[in-house]
Amino acid sequence: METKTTRIGMETEIDKNLKTLAETKATCYCLRETGQCDFDDCLECSKLSLYQQGVRNLLPVDLLKVDNLAAKIIQRKLDNDTSFRATSASRWKYFFNSLKWMAIVFLFAIFIPLAAAYFLCTYALDTKGAVYPIIDDITESKIIRVLDETHKNVYDMNGDHQVNCQDFTVMFIYLWAKIYPDDSKSAQIVFNKNFNTGMNHLFVSVRSGNKVFYIEPQGSYTNYRMEHFWGDRYDPCFNREIRKSFWYAQMGLPYNGE
Repeated sequence: METKTTRIGMETEIDKNLKTLAETKATCYCLRETGQCDFDDCLECSKLSLYQQGVRNLLPVDLLKVDNLAAKIIQRKLDNDTSFRATSASRWKYFFNSLKWMAIVFLFAIFIPLAAAYFLCTYALDTKGAVYPIIDDITESKIIRVLDETHKNVYDMNGDHQVNCQDFTVMFIYLWAKIYPDDSKSAQIVFNKNFNTGMNHLFVSVRSGNKVFYIEPQGSYTNYRMEHFWGDRYDPCFNREIRKSFWYAQMGLPYNGE
């Protein structure tokens, strides 16, 4: 089984840099949306120049983290700032009114078939976990709390003289059920064995509504999504859920059927 050690609660310089890049990207979007900046301003913007330099050599997984963080920042602004919502909406309304005939032609000739195909593909992938949705704040706070408790309490549960993914995963599931008993079924044990990448790993899935998030219980609070933690080695197509009762028995824990 795979083991990868990190310390929870520690924000690295890389994490801080990614957060700064995400904040810059979100700020740029908001300024453009509210008409405070235009293309000419972008050409002379020192922050945009630093952002472009910062993302130039990032790995794809880090670019995805920047995009996710930026999207969450923008969403918070949309939720909390009514003036931004109104300004943004009016600019989009003007744009679509100006191009309505072109949009109609594009809609019927190109967009609808492509959108339909994309929707079908996205839905199919999403049900298997291959599309990585942005996590909501409530679910994230619950995951981080259980991650913290897992790192505090994990031990060699099955007596094999190792503390690896088996111990971290079962401890996470066990603590999730104790902390959130009414939501215990939303957390499940997942196994991924991929001969192509050498992945042979146990981890956790957490469901929130119609979204499923795959969690690395050995991760930190800034890096716990499987797709971020393992990068290209992780292929969600090989995910399969494992019965909790089996692993509870392996670890000598009582199973209450949650």
